[in-house]
Amino acid sequence: MEERVEFMPGMKVIVRVMSWILPLIVVTLLLLYYTKDRWLDVLGNKLIVLDEVSNSDVIILLGGEGGFGERSRKAVELYKNGYATKVLLTDGTFDYKHDMEINKMLAKVESLGVPEESIMLEDHAQNTFENAKYTKEILEQEGMQKALVVTSDWHTLRTRLTFKKVYKNSGIDLHFVAAPSEFTFDQWWTHHDTKKNVPLEWVKIIYYKLLNRA
Repeated sequence: MEERVEFMPGMKVIVRVMSWILPLIVVTLLLLYYTKDRWLDVLGNKLIVLDEVSNSDVIILLGGEGGFGERSRKAVELYKNGYATKVLLTDGTFDYKHDMEINKMLAKVESLGVPEESIMLEDHAQNTFENAKYTKEILEQEGMQKALVVTSDWHTLRTRLTFKKVYKNSGIDLHFVAAPSEFTFDQWWTHHDTKKNVPLEWVKIIYYKLLNRA
């Protein structure tokens, strides 16, 4: 004689709930898979901030650009176009040879045409948060009220969130400039570099949020 399996009342509820949840999970995963190009594209492009550029007291140039040099070139372009008379370089890190990265930045912007007297240096910052912290101190000491902040396109969202947090109530007006990087954001998940950089940048944004740095 076939034996019937009796479920306890609590188990019946669980089975009923799971019978609704599992199909919903399957449908959600299928939707994510078949629309992945769209939402992955959004994740990449959301990292890029495009502010209006206007005349300022100083151009803040963030280090960490690597060998491509897009940040330096964009900052020099803004300087030559008359958007500011000063360029403030901020980077306190060292390369694998233990040379200061800011020295490479300095040589780069000078070789591109920015005179020494127009360059200011901040050589203590080890990360984006400290870029904001130490440049704010310099701008306040110099009485500067408006700045253009230049960084790589993929780094502009975290830079904006961090600088806005640090500069809050300072009265200093900030605008953020995206320097086009060597990476393309069209189908970034199919490229060797961007498929690592984009998720990592979102992780860093979440980390900064948890630390109340952004």
